Amino acid sequence: IVSIRQKYLTCKKCSPVIVAPPMNLTLKRHFSQHASQCLTPSVSSSSPTKQSRIQELCKSGRLTDAIRILNSTDSCEISAKPNLYASLLQTCTKVFSFFHGLQFHAHVVKSGLETDRYVGNSVLSLYFKLGPDMRETRRVFDGMFVKDAISWSSMMSGYVAGREHVKALEMFVEMVSFGLEPNAFTLSSAVKACSEIGEIRLGKCFHGVVVTRGFEWNQVISSALADMYGVNREPADARRVFDEMPEPDVICWT
Repeated sequence: IVSIRQKYLTCKKCSPVIVAPPMNLTLKRHFSQHASQCLTPSVSSSSPTKQSRIQELCKSGRLTDAIRILNSTDSCEISAKPNLYASLLQTCTKVFSFFHGLQFHAHVVKSGLETDRYVGNSVLSLYFKLGPDMRETRRVFDGMFVKDAISWSSMMSGYVAGREHVKALEMFVEMVSFGLEPNAFTLSSAVKACSEIGEIRLGKCFHGVVVTRGFEWNQVISSALADMYGVNREPADARRVFDEMPEPDVICWT
C-alpha cells in the first residue's frame, strides 16, 4: 500500500488514450472457434432498415428477436458496423446471455472491430459483469487496442466487487500514470477499496482529488466517502461529508 501511495503521488501525466498491442494470436484462435456458431454478417453493403430494427430491439432487451432478424438476413445485407455490434453486446450483458456475447465477441475479433473503443468497452463490460472470473476479464482488457477511463473504471469495479482491493488501487495508479484523468466511477471504486482495507490516508488523498475535480456533489462518491470515514472510525469527517450531500438517500442515512 505504501508503494501504491508513493506511485500515485509521484506519477506523471502522459498520453490521454492508451493504445495497447494487438490481441495475441492465442486469444484470436480462441474466439475464432465461437464465430462459426453464430451468423457471419458481411462487411459489404448495408441494410439501414434492418440494422435500425435490430438496434431498436436491442434497446428494449429483445435479444432473441434481434438474433432472429440477423439469422434470417442474407449476409450481404448486413454491414458489420461497430455500433451494431456494440448494441448486440450490450444487450447480451443486459439479458445475462454470456453465451451469445461470446459469439458476438468472436465476430468482433474476426471482423477486426476490436479497434473500436465503443465496441471494446462493450466487450469488456460483458466479461466484467458476466464472465467467469477477473483473470479472463483482465485478459480481454490487456488485449484492447484502446483503453479509456471507462475501460479502467470497469476493471477497478470488477476488482472491488471481487474483493481484490489492492489490485483495484494498482489499476488506478497505472491509469493515472498513463495520463488519463479519473472520473466519478474510478474515484468511487478507489475510495471503496481504501475503505475495505482500512487505508484511510490514501482514501483522504482520493477525497482531495474528488474535491479538486468537483465531484463532491456526486451521490455515489459522497456515499463511498461517508462509508469510508464511518467504517474507519472517523465520525466527524463522515458527518461532514454527509451534511454536504445535496440529497442523502436511505443508504446514506443508514
